[in-house]
Amino acid sequence: MRYAPNQTPDNVQGNEFFGSEFYRIKEALRNLEVDGLTVYKGSPAKVAFVVNDSGIGVYDTVGANPIIELFNNTPLRTGFLRFTDTVGTLEQTNSNSGQLVFTAKDAGGAAQSLVWQAVNGILTAFAKEALRTSDTFLRLNQNGDFTGGVFSPGVLRADGGLQTVLIARADGGVDLGNAVGRLRLGATRGSINTIDAIGGWYGYQCNARVAFLHDGVTAFEIRDLVNTKILFGATLGAESSMYQNNVQTAKTAVSDFQVHDGTAFRSVFKGQKFKSAQQTNATFGSVAHGFGALPTFYQVVLVCITTEKSYAVGDEVDLLSAEGSSGQFPAVWADATNVGWAMVQTNPFINTKGSAVNSAITAANWKIVVKAWLWQ
Repeated sequence: MRYAPNQTPDNVQGNEFFGSEFYRIKEALRNLEVDGLTVYKGSPAKVAFVVNDSGIGVYDTVGANPIIELFNNTPLRTGFLRFTDTVGTLEQTNSNSGQLVFTAKDAGGAAQSLVWQAVNGILTAFAKEALRTSDTFLRLNQNGDFTGGVFSPGVLRADGGLQTVLIARADGGVDLGNAVGRLRLGATRGSINTIDAIGGWYGYQCNARVAFLHDGVTAFEIRDLVNTKILFGATLGAESSMYQNNVQTAKTAVSDFQVHDGTAFRSVFKGQKFKSAQQTNATFGSVAHGFGALPTFYQVVLVCITTEKSYAVGDEVDLLSAEGSSGQFPAVWADATNVGWAMVQTNPFINTKGSAVNSAITAANWKIVVKAWLWQ
């Protein structure tokens, strides 16, 4: 029987299905159960819809590819993608594509995409390369490939810098890591902070071997962590010290430098010193020392520049030990400006090195050097 538009068997008078018999058939159709149902569209078939006990699927019958496939205990496939049912991953199954694109709309309704490319492992966000894993580096926000220079493989490379969300601190700084912080960026000064403090001190380590430590008040140390020894220590406004096998060997205390002689600390020379360049060997002369005060000690020496009388080049002889041919001795003097000398001749008599035999030197084989010290 054919029906006019908007007509069904239950609203046409006089048909054989009208009445209670029709309603019984209609209710049966409403609860229809079919095993292995396949629905085709087109001839030859282009799309097949299949329903059976295991699930449902829509297939491209020409290419024999799943358009949508959902079966019991198997991943959901949508032709190009597969959703695994065990670890919640999304797998690309179309070998011709080479990338996955995730798109969402922002508050303004504009579509924003996150694109992952299988080749080079590039992740692109907002039309910019955000991550690349094509070599030994994990590269963040990279504008282009590395094309110059030499670098070694590392764990993380961030071209142009690394920016991260930091935790604000009450003291005005920020922490990166945890409550104590592996890396701490202060409000005005930066530092690297270790979690495993030594004696309540914190600092940073170099390959877990040498550590710079600070007590958070006025003192700091440099330690050898492998041998657990102090190398250097200082306290602001007090002293700075060097150590040998954890024994304090030298220190500066209130600007006074001292060394340990095995029994106690002894003060070392504190003041000014002066040494002139080599001067021409002349019977008299002077050199400015620059102290602005009379030197505490001063000296004029003859410096050997050509081997003579068993003296090697660079050896020195105090000028006051020289003697003129007629028994005259030189004079060495100083004032608040200069140190000077005066002698009878430029070839005075000196003892041969290692003996008491004296004779005149060759003037051209020697130069004069002036030295001075001023204790404060």
